[in-house]
Formats: sequence, C-alpha cells, structure tokens
Amino acid sequence: MSKQDHHKEQLATRALATGAVASVADVPKERTQFRALIVGNPNYFGNLKASAFAPVLSVTGNTTYEEIKCVGFHPQANRLDAVVFVKQSFGYGGDICSSGTQEYVRFYISLDNGATWIDQGYTSFTANDIPAGSTGGKRLEYAVSIPSTPPRKFCTVPNVILSRAILSWQSVPPQDTPDFVPVWGNVHNTHIQVDPKWFLTWVDVFKAGDLKISPEIANAIDLQQEVTVAPKKALNLFELAALYKGHGVEPHRYALAEIKQLVKSPEATLGVAHPLYAAQDKLGFKLADVVDKIFLPITDGSTVYEELDCVGLRSVGLSDELVGVLRIKRSSGFSGGPCTDGSREYVTFWADFNNNGTFETCLGTASVQVFDLPVPPEGLEYSVHLPVDLNPYRRACTEGPRVVPIRAILSWNDVAECANPNWVPTWGNREETLILVQPGNVPTGYNPFLYDISGAAVCAINQGTGLAAGGRPFGGTLCITGEIPGALSLALPDTLEYRLWATQGFTVLPIAAPFSVTVEEGTGPGTAVSYSIAQTASGDGYFTYREHGTPALGSWRRVSSPNRLLGYWNTLGLTGTWTIHVQARVAGTVAPIYAAGITTCLADGTLRQSVKVTFDQDPPVADVTITGYSDAGGFHPAIPCGDFLKGVTVHGTFDITDNMGVGPYSLAAEPNGTVVVTEDPGSTLTHRFGTWTVATASLPPCGYVVHLTAWDRTIVHCGTSWRDDDTVGFCLRLPA
Repeated sequence: MSKQDHHKEQLATRALATGAVASVADVPKERTQFRALIVGNPNYFGNLKASAFAPVLSVTGNTTYEEIKCVGFHPQANRLDAVVFVKQSFGYGGDICSSGTQEYVRFYISLDNGATWIDQGYTSFTANDIPAGSTGGKRLEYAVSIPSTPPRKFCTVPNVILSRAILSWQSVPPQDTPDFVPVWGNVHNTHIQVDPKWFLTWVDVFKAGDLKISPEIANAIDLQQEVTVAPKKALNLFELAALYKGHGVEPHRYALAEIKQLVKSPEATLGVAHPLYAAQDKLGFKLADVVDKIFLPITDGSTVYEELDCVGLRSVGLSDELVGVLRIKRSSGFSGGPCTDGSREYVTFWADFNNNGTFETCLGTASVQVFDLPVPPEGLEYSVHLPVDLNPYRRACTEGPRVVPIRAILSWNDVAECANPNWVPTWGNREETLILVQPGNVPTGYNPFLYDISGAAVCAINQGTGLAAGGRPFGGTLCITGEIPGALSLALPDTLEYRLWATQGFTVLPIAAPFSVTVEEGTGPGTAVSYSIAQTASGDGYFTYREHGTPALGSWRRVSSPNRLLGYWNTLGLTGTWTIHVQARVAGTVAPIYAAGITTCLADGTLRQSVKVTFDQDPPVADVTITGYSDAGGFHPAIPCGDFLKGVTVHGTFDITDNMGVGPYSLAAEPNGTVVVTEDPGSTLTHRFGTWTVATASLPPCGYVVHLTAWDRTIVHCGTSWRDDDTVGFCLRLPA
C-alpha cells in the first residue's frame, strides 16, 4: 500500500467516521492541522473545482463534526436563520477558555430557481470542545442569522424563492461562489417565502389592468404615488369552509381558532345552543365532531401541515436569542393566501436551568405569519426568534461549560400555555435540544457594547488597518449595532440613553442623524406586536435606548429591524481611518456616564471598546468595448455600436480598476445573449481585465447591449458595495 493510500485509509477510518470523537487523540491531523495543510496546498482536500494545485486527499462536505440541519426565513423580520448541529465533544480547537474555532455560514438567495444566486453575506459563531460529561454525549445546536431583503411582489403573486447556506469550518466560504463545496461542513438548500408587498403605485395599477397610460394622465398624476390598499382581511369560518371545500382541509383544522375561542368565552353556557349549530349544514360539518377532534386526548400534535425541525441559540456578545426553524408541508390549510391575514405559527420555549427534567422556566413565545402558497415537495422553511436573558446563568470559563436543555412546542394558530411545558398542540409538535450559554462575567451597570459595523463584527475588523475581514474597507452610510445588556433587567421602557461619536485625531464628529427602527414588544410570554419608532437625538447627542426586559420578566421590547441598530452614520466625504465610540446614561440625568463595555475577541485575544474603520468612498471604474468579430475568414477589427451579420462571433474587452480592490463583476448581453468571459491571468486585486465573446448564430436580428457591472470590496450602505456600469452596443442584421 502506498503512503497516499495509507493516508486515505486512515482518513476513512478516523476523519470520516460518524461515531463519537471520545478524546482529543481521536481527532485526525486533517482536522487539527487543517489551516496549515491548505496554506501549503489550497486544494489539499480536492474541494476546489478550478485549481492549479493537485489534491492530496479527497474530502468534501464532511459532516462528522458540524452540519447545517435547517435554514429558515422570517418574512416579516427579513432575516435568514440557520441552525447548525455541533456533533462531537472534541475537534474544535480547545475548551471554552480557548479561542476555539470558527464555524462560518454564507447565505445566498436565488430568484430564478437556482440559475443564478445573490450573495447575502456571511456570519460565524465560535465552537469549542465541550466534554460529553456536560452534554451526555448529545449534540449542541447553534443558530446564526443575517438580514436579507429579497424583492417583494404584490400579494396576488406568490413569492417563493430558493435559499442556500454554506457551512465551512475554519474557512470563510468565498464571496459570490454559490457552488463552493466546503471540506468540513455542508451546503443546505431550501425554499422560503418572501412577505408580500402591501402597497401599489399607479404604474402597478395600470400594468395589472393592462391599461394604456395616456400622455394626459401621465402628466396629471404622479404615477409613482402609492395607492391606498384595503387592510388585510381575516377570513371568517364560513369563508374558510367555502375556500377549503373539496381541498382536503379538515374542519378541525380551519375551525381551530374559532372553536377554541368559543370554548373559552362566556357564550359557551350550559343548556344554550351556540348559533353555529344552526349553521352546521351551511358549514358542512357537525360542531360536535369538530370539538371532539380538537380536544381529543393526544400525546403529540399532528405534523401533517407543519413541523418544528430545529432549535438553536444565537449569541452575539452578551445578547442571546432562541431560534426555531419549522417546515410548512402543504399548500393550503393556513387560513388564506397572501392577500388575507393568513394565520400564525407559534413556538413557545422552556428552559431546564436546574437540569431536573421539568422545564419549569417558560421563556416566551415567538411567531411567524404564514399563508396558503404553492409549496414544493420538500416544503417551505420559516424561522422564529425569541430574545432571552441568559446573563444570570453565565459563569467564568474556568468553572466549566454551562449546558442547558431547551424544549420548544410548535402550535398552529394557538398559543401554548406557558405554565404547562407538557402542553400538547392540536397541530404542531415538540422539539428538545441542548444549548451552550457562552461564558463570561454577568454584566453590571449599563455599559453599552458595540457589536458590528455594517454587518462586520467588531472582532472581525482589524484595528491596525481598520479593514473588515478579507481586507474590506467601509464607505457610504454605516449601520452601527450594539446593546446595553443591563437593560435586560429593566421593567420600564426608555430608561436609558446612549451617544455615538467618531474621532480622527483631534476631530470629533457626533453620529446623531435621525433614523427609525422596528421593535417587537410584549408583556410576559405571550405574542409580541411590532411597530416603528422614530429615533431623534437630544440636544447633547443622546438617543433613547429602546430595549428593555425579557418575556420571562414581564414587559419587554427588542429592536428587530435592523437588528439592534444604534445609529446610521453618513460618511460620504470622509477619508482615512476613524474611530467609533459609544457611551450611555440613565435618561434625564447627566451622571454617571457609563463607558463602553470591553469585548474580548477570543480568536486573537484582542480587545474592543471602540472600533476603528477605514473609508473608501470611490467606486470602481468599469470599461467594456468591442474590438471586432470573427467568421469563417478569421478575425476582423470593428468599432463599437456597429452592425454585424447574424452568425458571426462578436469580440470585446473589459477592464475594471479600483484603488482598494475589485470585487465581483458580471457581463451580460441584453436581451437574451450569452457572454463568454475569459479573465486575463495578469489581473491583480486592483485591476481585473480580460476578453469576452458573443456568438450570434442563435440570436434573432435585433439591437444588443453588452452590459458590464462591477463592484468593489468596500462595505457600503450597511452591506452593499460601490459599483460602476458600462455598456457597449451592436446591431445584428440578416445577410443580404
């Protein structure tokens, strides 16, 4: 047996094993020396499709240690969530007092059923070795999320799209590479539903009615003005019975909410027939039969329509959320389509903090709105999220890991009884898991923490250069997010204030532009309401801090969109490196001032109290041109915007420059042409160039435009990049 074959045999028996990794000694060198191996040979594991390096071992998509199990979308909150199973006790770089290792997840969406993908960015969490003595040998479930705002359509058009998440241990999945296959990790695809647009412009109205807009009308009204739309309607029992007649939706499904409400109401009086009895023939079912089925003793709910698949913990600094991902399995049975009020999937969470198996602590209920929609065979995945205060349960890493059992109960159109962790839903199910409470000191006072700048975590921004991971600068408007963890103990809203400012040398700039946030607010463990709050700074630059409490405490509020936003900073015109600062105080006071809390970045041991960012305000420069055409007679020079005969191949060049790095680019022939691009191997980070061709044999005679779109690497306007476009045209004619 050759040395390489022996290596492969070892890998098959160790690294690819699906059994438990009982000790550090069981972790293979392909895991412990992963980064060293790929530094020596980027294609060591053979996972790169196009590489000049020959693979040594073939390892792709290995899920022995970690695996994305669920990806869901919350349409109302516009966020993608993934739940990752961490399966082993060892293989993560060290215990919870070490920096551990990073699990990276990059998200994509596709609006054309997977033909093309739109990069939504990446995020990560830290995984550590957690001995089986703390977990009982069971997996831990972690959650990550990222904001995503797919294009919305009016409610008459079902909007179901594809999403993809790529999990990659210790290696960031490359940008705009949806076909990337990780070594350790996996790729998870799912279908998600985008929330309907609930407004129309006059242009939409005319298009929907296939009406021609006369010049007089176009000049008389603002065609982009929104048209008032009637409020969404909740369908009553009679409308639901008519809607689902012949569609296989059981009466004890669509009548659930109304029947349960009747049972709770004073109208359910002994000896008095309810008015619905008289309408039984019209409804098409007997009320007694429906009541029997709804209240029939069962051990668990039905998962015919929906099922809770995953529950994980998302931790950002000292902020925690429980995330549930559920799967919708049927196209009807959800109380109406997107133009109605639909129905809700509720998930209630309990914790067993004392590990006695009783799940005595109810943490609260989260929900997501769902509708009747075309559902693919594998279903639609939705996510819910619930803020929780785990600070009282944190402990120093030297005291060992704090692992907590969590129970979650999914219930359609009916909220579980918080006082009863054994509550059984009619429609839904129960899921249990283990979470790891991140170690740390219990926060005291009201020190604010900065969490990320335009989606880049503060620990992922190099404080020597001010550049985000991957050498990315910042530009345009920045989103600054963070939290005052001490507010989780407050029962009253709007108790605290905070101030943001930036410095460069002796120059001080307040960050005090007005903005708005969407908040979720509730009282106790019930469902929350959502509304918008305008944020305006006081005369001395302080904003009201809008978060307080937890569902378990009583009154609570969370900033949900953008997630934990503290402020926007318009940096246009600014250059160089600036430092962002934050401080807080109790509202109505001038002292004491609470300085920013200090974040320890476990990956490298550095600290963050303020954050340096470096600016790039210049977009890339894109250029595309036509150089000629080729036919049976060879290549012939030509000028842009000329005429060509059908059947030739049009040739051109493209050129992109950017002072701090060129990002992704695209070349497209419009309409309906295919551009073949060859990038010159002499391209550099700041200058990318090459050639392109368009074969015209299959194209109809028409005018065509070759469109070059180029982005740079700058993080702009809270998550996009600077871009530039250039076009060149030609006319395709039939031979005479």
